[in-house]
Amino acid sequence: MIDPYDPEGFRAAGHAVIDQLADYLAGTGRSAGPVLDYAPPRMTLERWAAPGDRSPRIPFGELLPRVLADSHHIHHPRYVGHQVSAPIGTAVLAELVSALLNNGTAEYEMGPVSNAMEKRLLEWLGTTLGFGPDVEGLFTSGGSVGNLTALA
Repeated sequence: MIDPYDPEGFRAAGHAVIDQLADYLAGTGRSAGPVLDYAPPRMTLERWAAPGDRSPRIPFGELLPRVLADSHHIHHPRYVGHQVSAPIGTAVLAELVSALLNNGTAEYEMGPVSNAMEKRLLEWLGTTLGFGPDVEGLFTSGGSVGNLTALA
């Protein structure tokens, strides 16, 4: 049985993923391929059919190229910014750290550093916008959640 928390396995898989994603960015940046190789939904579902026993066992190294091939390529120079923007590499790496630590900001005990970072960023933003360092607030995952939080 493979240990899902094995640091060396994580390191090897992580290096392989970063290498694949860096190669993907290089190709996409050179306008390799289309922005979206559109396929009707049914065709995509058929390509992503689960094995007969209903438990997919695709090796991770084989999964990423398939995911990349069937994705919308928002780093492509011909992408027009429809709804979402292309993230920068540093933001992607920060998300990796955040995902591994899995510390939230809802409660201080669950994410002490993320709470402190949110507070300091809000102070900086408040000062930059002219509200001063005593500004209060919180960050949400998007406008809809922000509006719902404000209404609550």
